[in-house]
Amino acid sequence: MNITKRKVKIISSIVLSAILVFLIHNFVYHHYFKQDITQFRYGFSAGSAISPNEQHSVHLVIKRAEMDSDVSYIVGWLNFAGNAHPYNNGWAESEPRIIFWQRVETDSINEKVFDDGLVIENWIDLEWMDNDTVYINGTNVNINRGFDYRRN
Repeated sequence: MNITKRKVKIISSIVLSAILVFLIHNFVYHHYFKQDITQFRYGFSAGSAISPNEQHSVHLVIKRAEMDSDVSYIVGWLNFAGNAHPYNNGWAESEPRIIFWQRVETDSINEKVFDDGLVIENWIDLEWMDNDTVYINGTNVNINRGFDYRRN
């Protein structure tokens, strides 16, 4: 009988510990790592690029709380293989994740004029350096670690 009570105590301790770890993880993630973009009412597409091995794509969006806000946020979404093209049905098959989050002054966002006269407003530099690193607005970002201005 003592062995059965002991097993129940051990199993109960393991289950309670697992629940506690899960709750702590959820709290830390939602309060320190999850980017809440619901406060931004205005968004402007700022470019997309597919990785050299065509396994990923990054799509940049400029977010603002107000249209004439002095502060903007550059958000980089990473999409995974099988749905790498940024215009593939709105990212339907795989859920993208934010890998880039940068606060900038709105005045620092320029337009780009191409040789053929095409003008693109809200231009953000975006270039894949290799299969795991993308250059976004002056910052080399490893797609496995990401970049968040609040922590980097």
